[in-house]
Amino acid sequence: MVHCLNNAATYCIPVFKSVVQKHWWTPELDELKHKCIIAAHTWKCFGRLRSGDVNTNRVRCKMKYKNAIKDATSSANIMFNDRRFDYLFKKDNTSFWKTWRKKLCTQNLKAASTLNANSGDDSVRAEFTKYYASIFQPNFTNANIHDKTETLDFLKQAPDNYASPFIDLHTVQNCVLNLKNNKASGHDGIYNEHIKMQAMTF
Repeated sequence: MVHCLNNAATYCIPVFKSVVQKHWWTPELDELKHKCIIAAHTWKCFGRLRSGDVNTNRVRCKMKYKNAIKDATSSANIMFNDRRFDYLFKKDNTSFWKTWRKKLCTQNLKAASTLNANSGDDSVRAEFTKYYASIFQPNFTNANIHDKTETLDFLKQAPDNYASPFIDLHTVQNCVLNLKNNKASGHDGIYNEHIKMQAMTF
């Protein structure tokens, strides 16, 4: 019975790879793809010429098709980022993280409800806080006092008319938003993308 059902499913149910269906695909891209295929077929029929009108038309169709795909994916990413920003601006955390996971996480990834034998959101949050607080520890005792003393000594060496730059919230936000993407995280495992997406909330 199971064998018959499997055979029936093989012959009757269409099967696609997970990356075949693209949400940003449009009928215009289908038309450009069809023109590109026709141009390539014509080029092959003429003996794969490397010059002339036939080859020029093939290259033009191919470049137009590739640029259209690039523009479509770029527009989809911009719309996705705008939608995430709207959720974040409205403090709709549920929709924000739902959109984040749909784009950047695997389909089977779920939020942990138990961590180190502790259950519940508060317990998991406390475990994360404890872990990240223990990552960066001073290399020697009284390190904070030593750093403070060095900073004060450096400021005392500055001229009397020296004015330290004023740092406000806008300056910090600009620095955060100018962080580069696709960079390795530090020991805490936090990427620049995480900081940039939470810049306004922080």
